[in-house]
Amino acid sequence: MDLAIVQYGEALRIMPHDPEFLVNMGNALDNLGRSAEAIGCYEEALRVNPRLPEGHHNLGLALVRRGKLNEAVAEYGEALKIKPESPQIQSDMGNALDDLGRTAEAIGHYEAALRMAPGFAQGHYNLGVALERVGKQGQAVSEYDRALQLQPDFPECHNSLGKALERQGRFGEAIRHYTEALRLNPGFEEAARNLQDALKNKSN
Repeated sequence: MDLAIVQYGEALRIMPHDPEFLVNMGNALDNLGRSAEAIGCYEEALRVNPRLPEGHHNLGLALVRRGKLNEAVAEYGEALKIKPESPQIQSDMGNALDDLGRTAEAIGHYEAALRMAPGFAQGHYNLGVALERVGKQGQAVSEYDRALQLQPDFPECHNSLGKALERQGRFGEAIRHYTEALRLNPGFEEAARNLQDALKNKSN
């Protein structure tokens, strides 16, 4: 058994209703892929303290892993009522909404996250993906560029930027980004396929 689970279990035997220990136990279980048990810990923590933002947030993450996106959105919403200044919760809310097809709402949460943390590379990437979904290719390219300025070793972003540039007919630039994605992650099959297609399209 994982040492962290043993330690939190011992702590909970002494203080069985401590919400912090319950959340930590939930985190340890979730890290082991035991999300159903993790959800039980988070729910118990929130019964003790319903205004625990980490409990709502982490419960939302575990629910996403179980495919329960609407329930996750509800938990993220509760977390944001308590801690609206958290860029991570705003971003995770955006991810869940985007997965539900509620992309316009997702964009609002990504933008809120970036107002608080403009140096959040993953946030710029997520916003770029969402902007592409609503047909705003130029803005998406700008967000991918910003993400790569902040985190150059981001293969998924190089690949997404390559696709966006290819749609604009900028094959040479797209090829450079696909190549960089593969340098960073040689096993990145989608980037390899995209590079092959771009090379063909450029030669036509």
